[in-house]
Amino acid sequence: MDIAICRNCRHFRERTPVKPFRHNDYHTPEILEEVVKWEEEQNKKALLEQQRFDREEEFDYEPINYPWCARWTTKENRRAIDPISGEKRRIYILCARANANGDCTLFEE
Repeated sequence: MDIAICRNCRHFRERTPVKPFRHNDYHTPEILEEVVKWEEEQNKKALLEQQRFDREEEFDYEPINYPWCARWTTKENRRAIDPISGEKRRIYILCARANANGDCTLFEE
């Protein structure tokens, strides 16, 4: 049996990185300061996601740094309820969890 490589699957989803600054925009100290703030914020988000992943917590928002499976997410159709607002949010099923052994049953090229 072939190994199911998530990136080759039609259900693979990965956020496109947002890049609000171009390299040639860094010509003023003010812009450079904003770039540094942006990068620090992105690093914090990445660290929080890594901690959530390491603790095997669910992702009740679309992950920024982890690919997820649209098919498993739809099939499972799990929801989290925000304790403050009562809003129901989808639980995103990460590829690393759904296909940990390369034998995903929902894999489709």
